[in-house]
Amino acid sequence: MKRWFRWGAIFLAAGCLLAVGVYLYGSHSEPYRFSEQWVRQSAEVREKVGEVKRTHLSISGVFSDEFKGDVREARVSSVVEGDKGSVIASMWLEKRGDDPWVVVRCRFDPN
Repeated sequence: MKRWFRWGAIFLAAGCLLAVGVYLYGSHSEPYRFSEQWVRQSAEVREKVGEVKRTHLSISGVFSDEFKGDVREARVSSVVEGDKGSVIASMWLEKRGDDPWVVVRCRFDPN
């Protein structure tokens, strides 16, 4: 019984460390910084939440950053809080070579 408890505690701690690591990497990544800038400048976001007061990486959302040949694709989910409320912005981003990031698709979900 003690062995199972010990292994369970080890797996739980490893899972928590992995989640914290992904969150820290994601919140300091290039795709996240671009998405944060994009939501602050987006007219569609201002229409939904008003002036953007705060953004942060969504814990319940998705974060991915991968290369496919010379194309870098990322998916970022951010909580966007403003004067009128908040939404979760799920963005699909793409960057080709040295070109700037482009928002390929964005979906807004209630927070």
